[in-house]
Amino acid sequence: MFNSEGDGLSGLTIDCFNQVYVVASSAYWVEAHKEDILCSIHEVMSTKQVIWRAQEKPLIQDGWTRVINSEQAGTQQVLEAGVLYEVDFLNAQKTGLFLDQRENHQRIAKLASGKRVLDLYTYTGGFALHAAKAGATQVTAVDSSRQAIALAKQNAMLNHLDSIEFIEADARDYLVKAAEYDL
Repeated sequence: MFNSEGDGLSGLTIDCFNQVYVVASSAYWVEAHKEDILCSIHEVMSTKQVIWRAQEKPLIQDGWTRVINSEQAGTQQVLEAGVLYEVDFLNAQKTGLFLDQRENHQRIAKLASGKRVLDLYTYTGGFALHAAKAGATQVTAVDSSRQAIALAKQNAMLNHLDSIEFIEADARDYLVKAAEYDL
């Protein structure tokens, strides 16, 4: 619904996962207007479930001191261009998926057939999953977060993709290997 700087609303991201709306707040002004934003979402979207994900580090840097996240948690399975994801709202980065990358995921899928693909900062496996599903010959997905790698592996299993190598490491260490890949 809203993509922060991409929509001229720096610090406010709102994504919709089926009937669950997730707000990622990373700016003082967003927290200051939290109640108005929540009321507007409920009114305009006629939804019952909104999860508020306050991003602690940028909010503190912005001067906001009362970081409170929604107590609601849970998971949802969502489908993006033929790829199934399990989204864990309690342990998510931003809103749970980087939905602003969905066109880029599809672009990589169109280019990936028969190619070697390196997905750095894979998080939930977005580029890796789309590339593997599209017929990439080799896919390597790297992320420093053990939790992200576990979630990406789970998403690969949901999609019956066993051709992705998942590596828990600092993605910057793999930049020197980028020449070994086509994408």
